[in-house]
Amino acid sequence: MMPPDLTPLLQFLRSELGIPEAAIQFILRRLVREQGPLPVILWRYGLVPIERMPQLFEWCAGLETRIPSTWRLDP
Repeated sequence: MMPPDLTPLLQFLRSELGIPEAAIQFILRRLVREQGPLPVILWRYGLVPIERMPQLFEWCAGLETRIPSTWRLDP
């Protein structure tokens, strides 16, 4: 089950990083199987280049009060 509070992050991925909807849906399916922070899984599958990771982590750090720090889905 996906936490509903990922919406701001998903909007950021689409608008700021230009990740296509199909890629986001792929990653969301992978999150069900893999344990780990969403930014790392995005990088692992080549959807966020290493050069953009600081921007992603910086944006994510600003959401600590709205999004759970683990960003993990229950298996």
